[in-house]
Amino acid sequence: ACDMQMQWITLGSEGWKDEVGPTYGAPGKEITAVMPSFGSVLTEEEIRQVAAFERSFIAEGAADAVLADCGL
Repeated sequence: ACDMQMQWITLGSEGWKDEVGPTYGAPGKEITAVMPSFGSVLTEEEIRQVAAFERSFIAEGAADAVLADCGL
């Protein structure tokens, strides 16, 4: 869901490990790469937009459904 992806973007990989745990996405998929936290750089609206972009274009989700799921 978009909420989880927005949390990932906000926290980054290290923050995610601290708050959520050592895996993300596919069950049991361990986080091995480092992604910076964007929570202090982007607004909530910008984080929603990034998540919607990733879910719509990179993951090829249906645009209308993705936008609604991300609150846009």
